[in-house]
Amino acid sequence: MALEFIGLTDQEQEAANKSHSLKNQQSPFTDGVVFNITGFGWRKAVIDGKKSQRNSAVLTTPIGDLFLGAVTKGKCDAEGQIHRPKGTFVDLVLKALQKDADNETILKGIVDAVKDRKIVCSLEEFAKPIKGGGTIPASVLILNLE
Repeated sequence: MALEFIGLTDQEQEAANKSHSLKNQQSPFTDGVVFNITGFGWRKAVIDGKKSQRNSAVLTTPIGDLFLGAVTKGKCDAEGQIHRPKGTFVDLVLKALQKDADNETILKGIVDAVKDRKIVCSLEEFAKPIKGGGTIPASVLILNLE
């Protein structure tokens, strides 16, 4: 199964070019990274040449796109325990998502609420089960407003 994402603006492409995420194919959102939110957008997966029907919301940052799912969705560890993203920025996003408004209004509200603030990233790491047995390292984000 081939998976890719499409749709970079010039500004996002410039941010991606300046990022250091390609080294070791790691996410730019690692322990100790400090970043700010510069905007929002949408990405669509392309799997085996077919465009997904699902649009994924992203918050744009100078270090790369932060998929909204990475801020809101938990992951299961090898013991069946759910690990959820947390922190003051995560709380702000979850509260914004409870509003009765269209997507643009919600996303713009998140961006406006943190436009002059820095976000400090750390990770909660755990072992995640893999198909066929065994485990691999996994993590969820801890994002706190500075």
